[in-house]
Amino acid sequence: MPSANRRLRGLDDQTLQIWKVRPFDELMQAFASVRAIFVPRRPLGLVMGAAGSGKTFAAQVFAKNERDVVIVTVPPKDILSARLLLDELAVALDMEPQSYRYRADLFFALVDSLVAHPRFLIIDESDRLRPSLADLLRELAELSGQPLCYLGCPAVDAIVARVPATHHRIGFRHNVKPVELEDVEAALINKALEPDGRRRLDKATVDAIFECTRGNLRHMESLVHLLRGARSQRTGQVYDITPSTVQVLNRRFQKLAA
Repeated sequence: MPSANRRLRGLDDQTLQIWKVRPFDELMQAFASVRAIFVPRRPLGLVMGAAGSGKTFAAQVFAKNERDVVIVTVPPKDILSARLLLDELAVALDMEPQSYRYRADLFFALVDSLVAHPRFLIIDESDRLRPSLADLLRELAELSGQPLCYLGCPAVDAIVARVPATHHRIGFRHNVKPVELEDVEAALINKALEPDGRRRLDKATVDAIFECTRGNLRHMESLVHLLRGARSQRTGQVYDITPSTVQVLNRRFQKLAA
């Protein structure tokens, strides 16, 4: 089984079906831009957005679709340390952190690994970082010559700004726009749930999906996945696709996610 940082958080066991919504497309382009415009003096990218705006979901799709992309999630602040962050990086790069007694040895082993096997690192939940740890990641990117993207809520900008050496090496910035109802309607209205095209999403149902999810891409993907396969326990027949069905299945989803 892949490590926690390498898995697609519940998406490994299903085929991804991504809709062409503007903020998602812009996020995918932002990751591609960080990688494409990388230069040794500015190896860093900064992608920021509110919670639920689809940042992590888009990063996971990008990593699934592209080669040599590694996502590392910063541990919670209450347990975060330099060593724990380096351990997470090592596990994501298929290394054994317990083999290194001192964190300096592990840090330089990470540099060597990235030089030998180039990767694009996306550091998720970067707003949990302390300024010194953001700078540690900057040093890792510079020494290894590999691009690195801080991904998190808007607070990450203030964290990075406190370290001039890190702040001045950001070569690309992107602020995630929220998914609007118009984006979802353009992507989902008249969308077929099965290949035969018999069940399709109408405007009222799509509006109900948006109301339940508030534009959270992962939530929308999961809810439509439920709509596609949900059957009546009494008759075994697939549910009709209506706003009330969306609301019932959303309550079921929230209970499962709790």
